[in-house]
Amino acid sequence: MQSADFDEDLYKNWFRRPTLFAACAWFLLAVAGRIVLRMALGELALALRLYGGMDIRVHAAAAADLIFQMGLLALPVARYAVSHPGVEQSMRVRAPHPVTAGYAVALAVAVVPVCSCLTGWWTLLIRGAGGIVEGASPVPATAAGLCGMLLLQGVLPGVCEETLFRGGIMGAWERRGTERALVVSSLAFAALHGSVQGLPVQLLLGFSLGWIVTKTNSLWTGVIFHIVYNSTVLILSYLLGGDVSVNIYAMSRPAMTLFIADTVACCALFGLMLIGLRALCARLVPRPEGERPLDLTPLEPLELVVLMAGIVTVMICYLEDILKICGVL
Repeated sequence: MQSADFDEDLYKNWFRRPTLFAACAWFLLAVAGRIVLRMALGELALALRLYGGMDIRVHAAAAADLIFQMGLLALPVARYAVSHPGVEQSMRVRAPHPVTAGYAVALAVAVVPVCSCLTGWWTLLIRGAGGIVEGASPVPATAAGLCGMLLLQGVLPGVCEETLFRGGIMGAWERRGTERALVVSSLAFAALHGSVQGLPVQLLLGFSLGWIVTKTNSLWTGVIFHIVYNSTVLILSYLLGGDVSVNIYAMSRPAMTLFIADTVACCALFGLMLIGLRALCARLVPRPEGERPLDLTPLEPLELVVLMAGIVTVMICYLEDILKICGVL
């Protein structure tokens, strides 16, 4: 039995969540700051190339990612949590159960083929509509380059993006219900990337990460899943010498039939593993007793303005990406 004091602490911490204004401001800072940061460092790299004879484009891109992840995603949420004691409880900043942490590793590996199949079908749809699909991302030629990418594109996003989306944003919106918080944080996660081509995978990963964090009651489980997924994709790309997504257009009819069966099998396996995680968490992860009150009051005017500013910024990014797919830009 849990003590009355324990229940009272959980009840109080529910009201120590980040404010909705803070969550909306973090989202706006992320989407707008990413654009400004890339433009600023891009202009700096161009100026140095023209007037100083120095080509720092690769280093500028790496610096932009580092500053963006740490300075615009993780740092604002971390500073808020430090200055507001108790907020870390609503963000689920607690050690995961070792069994659920290990299960998250297996889930992250299992979702890679699901995302590969989903990317293949989505690419087929875009090309079928006459759109232009970008090629695979650059793959490092050396093991040292792979290690650098694992740090910048594997570990760093796993920690920083989870801090913002499953920690800060989902923690704030959960005052309006866990389901609503899961939807909002997943949509925000996908929107941040601003990529039509990657939208289905980003939505799948966003919902999966949010669901895993809520079930395991630990933000670090989501961090583990995110890092393992990113790292697995990077390592496979390095070993295979290119993108891990499937090229549907190169398939014969028998191969296409096999690919359909593979898609169904991969999705079924991942779904069964999620069901297994739910059953596992029901046994291993303690839950507070009683109903938690929900705040369903309308957004304050300032909260609404900041949120709409973030949404408009995202829409501009997606419009630019759609124009690229259509061949206009």
